[in-house]
Amino acid sequence: MLASFSAVSKRQTWPLLCFFRSVTSATASVSTISHASEEIHEKSPAGTNETPLATKNSLVFLDSLAKTHFASVHKPQPSEADLVKREISTLLKNKSFESLARVLVKWTSVSSDGTWQSVLTHNELSYLVNKIVNHQIGLITKAGTSIMVHSNGIQSLSSMAPARDLREKVRSIYSNLLYGELRGHLYLRNRRNAVPAFRLSALDYENLISMELNNGKLDLASKWFQRMELQFSEGLYYQHMTQKLWLLKFQVYSGGLSSLWKVEPTDLYELEVNPRRSRFKAEKKWLDVFDDFVCHQELLLASSKVIFDTNLLTVMLSSMAHSNNVAQVTKLVEQNWGISSRGKMDSKFSKPQQGDPLFPTLDLVQTVVVSMIYNKEYISGLAYLNAFQEHYNIDLSESKHCWDQLFRWSEITTRFSEFRALQYFIKQTATTLYKPVDEGELSITLEEAQRSVDFDYEGYLKFVADLTNQRTKLIGELWKGYHQSQPGFSARVYLTYLRLLEENPLDETAYEYLSALALEHRLHSVSTDSFNKSATNDTIYKIRTLYSKGMKALINEKGMRGELWQIQPLIRKWSLDDTMRERLGTWATSQQPRFLEAMNKKNLTMTGEEEEDGFLGLMS
Repeated sequence: MLASFSAVSKRQTWPLLCFFRSVTSATASVSTISHASEEIHEKSPAGTNETPLATKNSLVFLDSLAKTHFASVHKPQPSEADLVKREISTLLKNKSFESLARVLVKWTSVSSDGTWQSVLTHNELSYLVNKIVNHQIGLITKAGTSIMVHSNGIQSLSSMAPARDLREKVRSIYSNLLYGELRGHLYLRNRRNAVPAFRLSALDYENLISMELNNGKLDLASKWFQRMELQFSEGLYYQHMTQKLWLLKFQVYSGGLSSLWKVEPTDLYELEVNPRRSRFKAEKKWLDVFDDFVCHQELLLASSKVIFDTNLLTVMLSSMAHSNNVAQVTKLVEQNWGISSRGKMDSKFSKPQQGDPLFPTLDLVQTVVVSMIYNKEYISGLAYLNAFQEHYNIDLSESKHCWDQLFRWSEITTRFSEFRALQYFIKQTATTLYKPVDEGELSITLEEAQRSVDFDYEGYLKFVADLTNQRTKLIGELWKGYHQSQPGFSARVYLTYLRLLEENPLDETAYEYLSALALEHRLHSVSTDSFNKSATNDTIYKIRTLYSKGMKALINEKGMRGELWQIQPLIRKWSLDDTMRERLGTWATSQQPRFLEAMNKKNLTMTGEEEEDGFLGLMS
């Protein structure tokens, strides 16, 4: 793409090169371009290969000559535009997207000494912005994980600031292009009726919609679809809808992006999960978007026949799952990949092979499994995960993001609180309450429920045990699969498993967790003077924090069980180093009053039970 940059006049390019260097020199280290003019284009004399050398001495003589002896006298100097293009190419190669974005913001502004059109075509500018947008989306994903661990008391060196900064720069680029003299933010109200000075291309719309969508701004993403319809009026809009834009339309309007799915409070859990950053009321049924796509397929591919590929089916499956249409999801999977909801492969099914547009990708497998988990079809989700690995050799060793999503949705959809579970159980069993309450305001404690004659206490305990067992088994199976695949350290995975340990403290599981983290600590530890020390700082910090939390959970359990004599040996043996050993020892000492109080209560309870048993023995 960059090789096709248009030529420019010498009058315009020299100021541009000076400007380019002034913008990038402060923040990006780019390679010097002075060597570019010294490149030598070697060329052998015409006919050399056709005329054989007569003697060995001649061959030796020619070999002894420097190669520059045969070099062309003409040494074309690169134009200033070529030098600017090489600077841009270097920024891309070094992934210096922040510097590139800053250059494009300045370059497209009205105060720039030169114009970007003198070097770049419209398509080339859109291509560069696309690279910046893709990088920004990656930063959003990374920062999202950091926010997740931070909200659970785990500090991270990563933050949302770089992602926000890049997002605003992309908005500034398009604000400069569209409104020129009108300074200010891209979404200012006074610009709604302003006539744009620039016509956006399909790739520009892809850039803007994709960025706003992945930043949780569904309302803004939707507005760019609306602007596109206005720009290409009288039915021409559909002629400019690319395959990528259709996929984005599924993601914006019908829940085709699982990372933006909302989870409403349930009878078993009161908290809402909403990753979106704005209100959006223009959602559509996935079938309506699909019908629109089918009707205009001919304009896209010059064919009235719908052509399915993995990318299209992936967003369709997400949209179906978001609308809770599990039957349609399982039917689509079985029709295209031959796998049933029980994980069985149809023996008569002709599997798509590598290179086929329908060959399953990692994204597709992730979507299928997440779709099942989101709809609480946990067994089917695990069955699909195993079946795709077995029958299509899907490699999960390079799939950290996939595992993150599987653990995320497993943890969210299996949450419950015992208090809410009690209220739900009472309503489902129509228990006659000892304490009357108003309908819709059911709030009763377990002790109060036990006063009711028809309260099924054993049934309630089994109900809670089943919920716990379901959560433990699902996350436990994913934990096994994660370690078998070895995709690399994931803070989300370990944090999810830590929550399980805190809810169901078991010594064996806790030691397994600590052993796995200790191995990660050894793998990521480097010497203090290592050149890549800074690259591992964030990971090491997360590992140590998660390990300390795991140790505290185990210490707390032993303390609450009255096993105080085991705490100090545990700290001495399992701490990663002296620093952690000292900090955990101090923390354990501070918790001793709480542990002693719990032990005293336990002893009093046991004493009371023994006295009651003795009294009953005397009465018998």
